[in-house]
Amino acid sequence: MRWPDPALTRIFSTMSSPSRARHWYRRTAIGVVMLAVLFALGPRTSASEPDVAAVGRLVPDDVAALSEWLAGHERTAGATDTFTAARIRFFDDTVRTRYAVLHMHGFTGTRQESAPLADSVAARLGANLFDARLAGHGMTPDSMRTAGATTWMTDAVRALAAASQLGDSVVIVGASTGGTLASWLAAHPLLTRSPIAAVVLISPNFGVAGPIPTVLRLPWTRVIVPRFMPRFVLDDQPAPNSDFERMAYSWTPVSSLFHMIALVDHVSGMPLDHYRARTLLIQNRSDPVVDVSQVEAWMARLRGRGVQTHDMWVTVADGENPHVLASGRTAASQLVPVTTRIEAFVRVQ
Repeated sequence: MRWPDPALTRIFSTMSSPSRARHWYRRTAIGVVMLAVLFALGPRTSASEPDVAAVGRLVPDDVAALSEWLAGHERTAGATDTFTAARIRFFDDTVRTRYAVLHMHGFTGTRQESAPLADSVAARLGANLFDARLAGHGMTPDSMRTAGATTWMTDAVRALAAASQLGDSVVIVGASTGGTLASWLAAHPLLTRSPIAAVVLISPNFGVAGPIPTVLRLPWTRVIVPRFMPRFVLDDQPAPNSDFERMAYSWTPVSSLFHMIALVDHVSGMPLDHYRARTLLIQNRSDPVVDVSQVEAWMARLRGRGVQTHDMWVTVADGENPHVLASGRTAASQLVPVTTRIEAFVRVQ
């Protein structure tokens, strides 16, 4: 029999010798192992925690100076749109109140996405309000290229330090990835001395729904994927008005997804030995954005540590957003019930 390809003839003649065949198999196996090791050791995106003590020291301890300090910080960051910039809203005068509400928005959103929920909660509690803005948000989608898990954790620490000056006790209201950061603040061993009275988690992100996170956790994907898909489309429907265009991005650089997933993985895996804050979950079981089973697992972990937890399962009306709950723009039917539930939860100690 004559092989049509001389190369195949050489391969099979080599394998016909037992010693040569073993040598060939050995070299092939070594090559496969080396490739597997190279793949496994490929770059991944991880979350590094900031120096929380150093960040906190940068916040003035004079309540009257906080507004000017925050405005200067936002100007330096390039967040010139007052519609989405971080802000402080005093309940009455520039004095401390019994409660201070710290509101943190979600990934690619802004404080306007769930407005006026935080304002309503603060008004009912007679509380000062700190509306945070996470780095890269509230400007342009390209701004997300310079943001990441560490900068978002830094923003959360800074916001908590400011809120601690605004009120004797802090109520953290975190939506989606803002809920991830709220949980990180409440669990951090160096931050548990902060006066956190309660944590409210609205559609918190402890795992994104669907297969995308699994793929993006693989080695080398942070190098390969952005080359072929630099943008990730979040909403392919045209915005109904200019306010919607300003309050949440319709797309984000795909590189920012790696940082969001790294943040979620970091918080989801952290120990809860120091978590003490009473926690209220507000969630829709049909949420298409976050993995609800991961949310339930997080709450079960809190209960296992003896944390006092409460749940409010929400069903939105037809046409309303099943993830951005209790928003005047996207889920107005839940605004009053959710506000009432949060007020009752905070007041009953």
